[in-house]
Amino acid sequence: MIGATDNTFAQHRGLIPAVSRCYRNNFGLLWRIMLPPIIFSFLLDTVILYSFYLNIANTSWFVSTSDGFSVTRSFQTGTGLYITFTFSSFIAIFLWHTMCPLALAVFQTYRGVNVTDRDVWRHTLGRIRSILGASLILMVWVLSGLVFLLSVRLAIVIVALMICITVYFAVRWSLYNQCIIIEGLSAVAAFRRSGELVMRRWWSFFGKYLILLWVSGVLISVLFAITLLLLSIAEPEFVLIREALLSGQFFDLFWGIDVQFTFYGEKIVFGNVAAPLASIPSFWTISVILVIKTLLYAALAPVWAILTTYLYLERTNE
Repeated sequence: MIGATDNTFAQHRGLIPAVSRCYRNNFGLLWRIMLPPIIFSFLLDTVILYSFYLNIANTSWFVSTSDGFSVTRSFQTGTGLYITFTFSSFIAIFLWHTMCPLALAVFQTYRGVNVTDRDVWRHTLGRIRSILGASLILMVWVLSGLVFLLSVRLAIVIVALMICITVYFAVRWSLYNQCIIIEGLSAVAAFRRSGELVMRRWWSFFGKYLILLWVSGVLISVLFAITLLLLSIAEPEFVLIREALLSGQFFDLFWGIDVQFTFYGEKIVFGNVAAPLASIPSFWTISVILVIKTLLYAALAPVWAILTTYLYLERTNE
């Protein structure tokens, strides 16, 4: 373990002011830590999107208030298998892998230790095997569940039960980044340790995470809606999304969480306003949406890191 936590967490009079104060006081450090993944993700997204413009025909473009935009290409293989490929952005994946260095920075500044982004990344790279191992475990877990859901026709009760199980373990394992980077545990040990820390406070953790997800979802949806409305003034391709946003669907933004499911053959969607683009959009419009998306996700990532690290400190100080 890097160092014993100071028994001063009780000084924080409420979690929201503490998170806000930490973000404000360490804004520069947190953004410098995220800068390399942000730049790499943005360049990768730009290259992939540009390749869709130049080399891939018969694509379908969609814009929405939940993820900004997506591009879909469907094709049939020689064996008759029908495959659909959808791309939006890699920014969420890259930012998720900054949780360990961000958590370390929050932990060290909380203890009064002066650290730089280089110090943080140097220590993080020393734990890269555990970090990638944890990511692999989560990826296998998620993909296994998706394959099972898509390959087997299940009753809605079973699907609801699987969702509840997923939420339960997502909350239970939510401190694994801190356990890896602060306590120096392996991936499996970090999941086990996180479960021990969360065990008797599951509902408290769940409530805090739900509020953060709702606020983040509403903020993202509203800012995307404003962006799409402004773009619709200059580009006619966005007329369908403008009509949807100016209708009663606008209030769907305040659900905060995008939910889509099929019930007795009818697709039910709420929490998201989406529309197809009548034609291939101008590249500059997609670039604007990509920039907004990257900045939004990057601005919210430290909030999750600070919140989970403070909850970790709270539990380890009891």
